[in-house]
Amino acid sequence: MARTGQAAGAGRGDLGKRELGKRELVKREFDKRELGKREFDKLQGELNRFLSETKIFVAGDQKLARMESLVAALGNPQNQVPAVHIAGTSGKTSTVYFAAEFLKNEGFKVGLSVSPHIEDVRERAQINGEKLPYPEYNRYLAEFYGLVRESGILPSYFEFYMAFFYWLAARLELDYIIVEVGMGGLHDGSNVISNPGKICVITDIGLDHIEILGSSLVEIAEQKAGIIKPGNTVFMYRQAPEVVEVVEAKCAAMGSWLTVLEDIGFKDFQERNANLAWQAVRTATSAPELPLSAANVKVPARAEELSYMGKKVVLDGAHNPQKLRAFVDYAKPRFAGGLGGDGAGGGAGSGKAILVASFGANKAAALEENFKILHELGDYVLLASFQDKSIETNFRESLPFDVMEAAARSAGFKGVGIAGGAKSALIQAAERAGQVGADYIIVVGSFFLASDARRVITRGDDGADEDVSEGRIDEDGVVEDGNEGGEVGA
Repeated sequence: MARTGQAAGAGRGDLGKRELGKRELVKREFDKRELGKREFDKLQGELNRFLSETKIFVAGDQKLARMESLVAALGNPQNQVPAVHIAGTSGKTSTVYFAAEFLKNEGFKVGLSVSPHIEDVRERAQINGEKLPYPEYNRYLAEFYGLVRESGILPSYFEFYMAFFYWLAARLELDYIIVEVGMGGLHDGSNVISNPGKICVITDIGLDHIEILGSSLVEIAEQKAGIIKPGNTVFMYRQAPEVVEVVEAKCAAMGSWLTVLEDIGFKDFQERNANLAWQAVRTATSAPELPLSAANVKVPARAEELSYMGKKVVLDGAHNPQKLRAFVDYAKPRFAGGLGGDGAGGGAGSGKAILVASFGANKAAALEENFKILHELGDYVLLASFQDKSIETNFRESLPFDVMEAAARSAGFKGVGIAGGAKSALIQAAERAGQVGADYIIVVGSFFLASDARRVITRGDDGADEDVSEGRIDEDGVVEDGNEGGEVGA
């Protein structure tokens, strides 16, 4: 019996050692990640100081010569991996996520570049849908940074991280890269891929960034179609005749093949985006029809569902009439159910959602139209603010509250509340939702607001309330990397 007791005691001792070993392993992994994050922050600070020297911002510089010189100095890595290049006004971010997912599920090693990123610059160089761990990312980025310094070329923020993605994809010998255009297409920093085998996707084209891309659909379509190069294969949905004509003419001039898909039978805009992505990559897949995996693809800040203070939160960066139309049609049957407001003092209604919205100063021309579309979700809106001081955009902020309130009331909102930044808005919305029995909080109108709100929810950041968001520049210099570049739209 004594031997049995000793064996049992030894067994308990072994179990205790194993538990201690597991805890030690978890602690080492945590410490490794924290060290990697600190090194990441330090490297990002150095890079931001380097990149801030260019003084090149999204709205003021649409040229390719600098990017062409940079990738040439790197050995033109953008042409070393088969590419899917996606441009458009609406739906392109969701489409790139779907395309990457479909190819990954076929066993391919797939790189994905998106812009703007929502929380973390590593989103701009994803591998099989995942961000690289900090230590690995830091190692590659530091090596790449050294190469850029040796080249003597001073790129913009967007160009630097776009070139890094191309270089990394070639370095890792990926099977495919999925590339989201930053802004426009013709002069965009991503538009240096000259591989005839490139697949191009043109998503819906509408009036957005007219101060840069042009004030008509034809002008904007010409910019988007600029990604089409000789011998490419091109996919798009049938849309405004003048848009299709521009793309057809570009394909004819480039000797490229165009497939125009009919826009019928989709239950919502995300199924529609998924179908466009699948059509573009289906020759590399074994699926005879749209894969069921499409339902599992989660796109940050695109009808994304999270939770905050016990309430479900829906984030969407829709910021122009075309995007808002798609989102509202998607949201009404799912989240809204009517937000009837009392119209007196900004009281919330008894519907299923509380609406939080904000728009950037560059959306002033369409402000009332935007609010009219959002008014279909109900009679009450809580207005929020954001402020971005990023390297790429230089400075963008939300419109003044009085301007947004006037437009909201003119659009038909009976109740208009005023909040501060993302954290204040989420807290007020959650409290109001509890008071009126609402199930959802909908945050919409700007990627900057969505990005701030997402950081508050997922990381506990203060968001714009304290101006601690990534990539912003304070009075003492550049802080951390952030939500710069791309067709951010505000």
